[in-house]
Amino acid sequence: MGRWTQVRDVIQATPGGLKQRLRTWFFTGLVLVLPAVLTLYILWLFVRLVVGPLAPLLTHYVSPIVGPALAPVLATVLSILLTILGVTAVGMMAALFGRRLFLRLEGVFSRLPVVRAIYGPVRQLLDLFLRGEKRTQAVALARYPRADTYAVVFLTDRRPWRLTGPTGEEELVGAFLPTTPNPTSGFFVLIPRRDLIPLDLSVDEAIKIVVSGG
Repeated sequence: MGRWTQVRDVIQATPGGLKQRLRTWFFTGLVLVLPAVLTLYILWLFVRLVVGPLAPLLTHYVSPIVGPALAPVLATVLSILLTILGVTAVGMMAALFGRRLFLRLEGVFSRLPVVRAIYGPVRQLLDLFLRGEKRTQAVALARYPRADTYAVVFLTDRRPWRLTGPTGEEELVGAFLPTTPNPTSGFFVLIPRRDLIPLDLSVDEAIKIVVSGG
């Protein structure tokens, strides 16, 4: 109701002729449509990631049962359901049998030469996003890309990086700089600690800001 009330007030208060009203209505439509479009886009990326590996295999098995016309649709639905069930089962096993088994698996991954270079950062980034509401001081403003502009960043590495230069040693902080409207894409940056301004925001609140563009 709040969004619709704001839209109605803007339309009623718009002065000028038809050109001005059409322009206002266009941007009003963007305000209403864009959040839904971005949500559907993110869901589409998730479905594409999940369906890609499973759908062809499931299509092969369900096609003799439902026919070639319905097989791709059913395979897509089953792929999503199986993924949700699989993730839930992993969480249930962790809750029922403790974290010892998963800590051992993490230890195996962390010792593999190539895998550890990928697993560690991905694990850390997912932990930031999925459990970020309970973390404090994980969101900050950084002077980036210039000294007079700021960007929202997620602090991913608490260990300080040391850089020795002509002016002495400087302390850097590892951070993830997300892109809009998809906060799961971005890049890793090292930012001087003096150029960071901690924000009293949860990761969830910061993600909403990044997705909505402010």
